[in-house]
Amino acid sequence: MIYLTKEDIISINKDMISSYGGIFFEGHYNIKNDNSFEFLLNAPLQELCGVRVYPNIFQKAASYLFYIIKDHIFYDGNKRTGMMSAFTFLDNNGIEIREDITKERIVNYAERIALCKPNINSISRWLRKISLK
Repeated sequence: MIYLTKEDIISINKDMISSYGGIFFEGHYNIKNDNSFEFLLNAPLQELCGVRVYPNIFQKAASYLFYIIKDHIFYDGNKRTGMMSAFTFLDNNGIEIREDITKERIVNYAERIALCKPNINSISRWLRKISLK
């Protein structure tokens, strides 16, 4: 399985801000919360008593999405970065998002996550539903 690196996620954040607007603090790589960022990088690999907390690829992708948005890793662009990180992780591992998924649907779901609605299991099911697998 190919996991995202810190550099990958910073690059995604920078690209999202370049493409859609926002603030990017170059000196800090736009990172607002270093501790949360380190947690995020390890989240897909977490184990509890030797059992993976997020055992399948959709749960791992959901953990990237959830923790970037909920922990406000960056000064700006968290919802966009969270979505694109999850999609990139899935794509890097051979799973594509369906082409008929609208930008509006993606934005609405990111807003729901920010408003504390879905948990990681719900997000995982949503990602599976919008993927080609």
